[in-house]
Amino acid sequence: MRCTRSGRRLYTPISARVPVLALTKTWWQRAQRTKGNTVFFARLSDHDNRLLPEEFVCWTRRFLQLPPLTRLGNALPRAHYDYDMEECLGEHNEAEDSWLDIYGTHDNSQCAPTMHGKHKGHTLLKYVVDRFARMVPGVRSQVEPHTHDILDGQYSEADCRRLFRKYPSAAHSKTVKEITDELDKVRAMPAGQDRDAAAAAANAKMEALNTNITQKDRKSVRLDVQLCHGSDELLIDATITHSLSKSARQAECKRTLERLQSGIARVKDLPARAIETARAKKQRTYGPLVYILKKQVVDGRRPKEPLVEPMAVTTFGELGPGCTLVQEWLAMRLKAHLLAQSARPDGRDPAKITGRFRADFRLAIVMVCARRAAAMQLGSGLPHASIRGLRPPAPAVDDFIAVNT
Repeated sequence: MRCTRSGRRLYTPISARVPVLALTKTWWQRAQRTKGNTVFFARLSDHDNRLLPEEFVCWTRRFLQLPPLTRLGNALPRAHYDYDMEECLGEHNEAEDSWLDIYGTHDNSQCAPTMHGKHKGHTLLKYVVDRFARMVPGVRSQVEPHTHDILDGQYSEADCRRLFRKYPSAAHSKTVKEITDELDKVRAMPAGQDRDAAAAAANAKMEALNTNITQKDRKSVRLDVQLCHGSDELLIDATITHSLSKSARQAECKRTLERLQSGIARVKDLPARAIETARAKKQRTYGPLVYILKKQVVDGRRPKEPLVEPMAVTTFGELGPGCTLVQEWLAMRLKAHLLAQSARPDGRDPAKITGRFRADFRLAIVMVCARRAAAMQLGSGLPHASIRGLRPPAPAVDDFIAVNT
């Protein structure tokens, strides 16, 4: 931790001479509750804690607020910045958005070659939850369960694709609730022409949901992880959000000022604004699904209502409330299992084992953030023709090949 603090002391006086944008990020740096420093104390005996050299370098430089290593060969000094910045070789960004900064803002701005790193981080985060869930006896875990399986087959796969849109509007969510109520009435009707007519009318409304919408909006939702323990069920949707993106920067600055100026513990413990935004977005997305789950409990189709929880993490390693909820959901069931057993031969206390489980779970999430940041940084700024972040050859290598051929 000594090197981390010294690195921050070295960078703070330099950034203090930079205008409002960099000053805002310096305030954010002081107030953030990131767990990024746990990477430097990880046990290397655990294979999952071993980073590749390029991953460790990328994460360390970002954590110490040092400029990324130059890769594109077009680094230039910029006004109001104390380091040279490279410019993206693609054509998707203009003006300020085309420069590769310390905080990875360009990496998270839909730069095409960074998509591999973004999807890699999301996939790893899902399987971190699955891996730790399998450590708890009695917990069943399913990665990317089908929505019609979650609903116990009440709706077909085709109906789920039409009802549960990935980017629903308020009007769409309201229409879904009306259609599900009508379908419940149809199932309660006796067989006959009236039931067939009512079912046809409900199906026509479902077909109308996908009319006059874009192909992107037709994507259906799919939860990331389903955890079951007896009658308890936890449905998780994991996401990694960038707290210093262009759209979230002002809100993050306001949240940072609240943390620094307030003496109330509840205010200081508030998560990053980007985490709250991601949670609210996920709750809107799964609103229709939660509505049907509640109806299933009322109708007696399900003994207990599942808990749907968005698990949001920032790109800098700050864990949201959803991460704590998933961690405690697993840890308390592990502790209950250990307390029900006889004394262990090694004499280890169940409380210490559970504490280690919690620490390892948090560390595994931070490791995912480190791997994601490195994969995105190594592909950031490359042309759109680059596939999955492949690095182009250096100019010197091109000259050597041309001369020798």
